[in-house]
Amino acid sequence: MPPPIRRATHPARAAVEAYRRAVELRPDLFEAWNNLGNACVHLGSYDSAIEAYEKLRQVDAEDLEALVSLGQLYLGGGQAALAVAPLTEAARLRPGQPMIEALLARALTASGQQAHAEQVQRRQLAQNPTNLAQRLELAELLGRQGRHAE
Repeated sequence: MPPPIRRATHPARAAVEAYRRAVELRPDLFEAWNNLGNACVHLGSYDSAIEAYEKLRQVDAEDLEALVSLGQLYLGGGQAALAVAPLTEAARLRPGQPMIEALLARALTASGQQAHAEQVQRRQLAQNPTNLAQRLELAELLGRQGRHAE
C-alpha cells in the first residue's frame, strides 16, 4: 500500500509560521511584522494582517506601507472610521500622494466626515485639475450633500 499523500503546505502558511516565530523572539523586528502582515493578506487572513500591521505601528509609527495597508484593510472590511487614522498619518508622511489621498477621502466619506473628505478631494483636484476621476468623486460627494450647483 502506498504511503498517504500529504498536502503541500502553502508557502505563505509556512511564511506566516516563520514570521510569527520571529516576532516572538524579536518583537521589535519591524520587517518581520511587515512580512507577517503581507503573508496574512496573501492568505486572506485579514484580521491577522491587521493585527500584524497594528503591531508594526507600535514598533515603527511611520512605516508608510503598514499605514496604507491598514487603511486598505479597514476600508475593505467596512471599518472606514478605523481607516482614517492610519491614512491621515500616511498622507502627512507623503503629502500630495494621489493614491493615499484618494484612500483617505474614501475613508472620510464612508465614516461620515464629509467636510474633511471634501477638503482632501479639493486639495487633490488643485494639484491635478485635469484629473477627471477626481472631479467625478468630488461631484458625487457634493451631490450626496445636495450641492449640485457647485
